Amino acid sequence: GFWMNLCDRVHIYNNRFMYSEGDNDSFGLHVDIMNNEVIVEKNFSIENEGGFIEILASTNTIYRYNVSYNDGWRSSSSKGKILWLDNYNGKDANNNPLKPDNMPKNTYIYNNTAVIDHKFANPNNEVGFGIAKGADGVLIQNNVFWVDDSVTVVDVSEGSHTANNGSIHFTNNLYNRSDILPRSEEHTSE
Repeated sequence: GFWMNLCDRVHIYNNRFMYSEGDNDSFGLHVDIMNNEVIVEKNFSIENEGGFIEILASTNTIYRYNVSYNDGWRSSSSKGKILWLDNYNGKDANNNPLKPDNMPKNTYIYNNTAVIDHKFANPNNEVGFGIAKGADGVLIQNNVFWVDDSVTVVDVSEGSHTANNGSIHFTNNLYNRSDILPRSEEHTSE
C-alpha cells in the first residue's frame, strides 16, 4: 500500500495498489494524518485487507475515478472497510490522541466503483463503512457500490453519526442491493 503523512498538494494517479495485509491499516492507499489538497484519481485497488478508501484527519481531499475490487476483507477487531473517514492522527507519549477534534474536512468522493464479488476469507464475511461523527464537508456522490449477496455490510463507525446530517452527504450512489449502508440513502439508490 501507499501512505502519506503531513503532505500538501499531492496528485496520485494511474497506480495499482494490491494485496496489502496486516492487523491494522492495510488499505491500498492511505490519505493518512493531516494532509491538505490531495487528489487521488484513476487508480486500481485490489484485495487490500484493510479496505478501499481511508482518509484520516486531512482536508481538501478528492477521491475520484478509482476502481476497487475485493478490498476490505480483514476480520480482526479493526474490521475491513469500503470507506473510512476518521480523526485519528497519532498519539502522544501517554497514549492520548494528538488532536482529537481534527476531523476530515472538505472531502469529495465521487465517480468511484467498489466491487466485492465473492465470499471473503474472514469468518464473519462482512465489510464496513466507517465515518466518524464530526466529519465536515463530506460529499459521497455518483459512486457504484456492488457487494455480493454472501457478504454482510456493516456500519463500523465509532460514535454516532447519521448520513446526510449536517455536512455528510450521500447523493446519487448506485447500490446493487437495498441493505448496503448508509441506510439514510436507501430512498435515493434506485
